[in-house]
Amino acid sequence: MEVFLQKGGAWGPRLRRTRRVLAASLTLSLAATCGAAAVPDRPTPAGSRAGPAPHPSPEPDGKPRATAGRLARTASPRWVPRPFPRPLPPLFPSLAAENGMVPPPAVVEPDVESLVGRASGSPPRPERGSGGGPARPPGGGAPTGAGVPVVSRVPVEERVVFLTIDDGGEKDPAFLRLVGQRDLPVSAFLTDQSVGEEYGYFRRLRTLGAGIHNHTLEHPDLRTLSYAQQRAEICGQQRVLTRQMGVAPRFFRPPYGSYNQDTLRAARDCGLQAVVLWTLEAWAGRIDYQNRDRQLRPGDIILSHFRGPAEWGGTMNDMTRRVLREAREQGFTVARLEDYL
Repeated sequence: MEVFLQKGGAWGPRLRRTRRVLAASLTLSLAATCGAAAVPDRPTPAGSRAGPAPHPSPEPDGKPRATAGRLARTASPRWVPRPFPRPLPPLFPSLAAENGMVPPPAVVEPDVESLVGRASGSPPRPERGSGGGPARPPGGGAPTGAGVPVVSRVPVEERVVFLTIDDGGEKDPAFLRLVGQRDLPVSAFLTDQSVGEEYGYFRRLRTLGAGIHNHTLEHPDLRTLSYAQQRAEICGQQRVLTRQMGVAPRFFRPPYGSYNQDTLRAARDCGLQAVVLWTLEAWAGRIDYQNRDRQLRPGDIILSHFRGPAEWGGTMNDMTRRVLREAREQGFTVARLEDYL
């Protein structure tokens, strides 16, 4: 090769230029490495954030190995990434809502554990507004005599309302996640015909703190039935729920809010403590009030249903968000019905 280069071969100039370029590159690399190693660590200025100490890998002789990159990062505190001061808001609120992010409750939470509610023996007749209310026996309020009391509004002064959900046809897993994430108090009134073979969903709901109560076997209009027929509907579902949940329900809600004296007697004879009605109804897209001013009252009982998009054009979480938003805007908190009655 040397002979070929000295004789001025065709490739001689090119090879000499390539060798010079490689030698110059190697010289610059060695100079940069030695210069970086000779630079001492600069002291951290007062008031600045010091980064975490580097952890170089040790050499076989036990001495830490330093590189130009590590020394450069150690010398400059600006290299250390700074965390965000708070979680960023969701970029897509609709997707965040589907994951269980709902409006928070009122700022001041009531001490629900210390409150003792009592059932009213004669529910007040509500003012008629846009929404239909439960049917009453002829002549006014709940009939006197033997039978369980009837509750349509819990007599409390605290600004709390109660969310109750009927039937059991829709079993939305997203609703279970929402209840668990928000620790949301709800009370479910179940009909065996609607639940079918899927009581496992409502056992999971109960483990999240929900109350499970009686709504008959087949959802009939009880005022069209005899006492014996009503008792079969109510006691039959009481046995089913006791077997499925491991505990006997305390409350009963008649389908359509329709009841008479036989209903109250049958509920008592089946071991129930009260008939629970409602004062307003929540849907995925609206809330139907019974009062004309469309305002919540302390102790209001909100009725809703286990339904999905096929029945009301929205999800269980849509309904729940609407209730929580309405309560928050009016300064109310959703509380647990079983803690008050």
